[in-house]
Amino acid sequence: MPFFRNSATLAKLSPTIKAMMPFFGQFGQDSQTVPYYSVAVLGAGLMGAGVVQVSLQKFPHVIMKDNVIEGLARGTQQIYKGLNSKVKRRTISSFERDRILSSLDGQIDYKGFEKADMVIEAVFEDLGIKHKVIKEVEQVDCDIECYC
Repeated sequence: MPFFRNSATLAKLSPTIKAMMPFFGQFGQDSQTVPYYSVAVLGAGLMGAGVVQVSLQKFPHVIMKDNVIEGLARGTQQIYKGLNSKVKRRTISSFERDRILSSLDGQIDYKGFEKADMVIEAVFEDLGIKHKVIKEVEQVDCDIECYC
């Protein structure tokens, strides 16, 4: 992927990226105040854990959902390693790392999704799995935004 000098160029590439910019900010800039409190991320793999790590630094409460405990453990470990590298570089303190991690709820069910303001889908790139997961989210009795 080539280097992009500004976020406007990147936003032209993907409508999803353009829609997500107000939530996560633009390349190092602080995002605007977002009226969201709780974000849920479907998937704890490489992509899901990365989205969760960024979300944890922007939102007060983040739910990470995977279908197996082992997946949640790997995702949580990846997030810890990412935050711990920031501690080693002295960008955040170990106290701040632990505070950020305390806002994470890892789970294998949809408990609490009815309170989520936004759901971000980051599951394995298989259309069958994606359709199944989206149908499961739609079964939760709530009115949420979902980004795939």
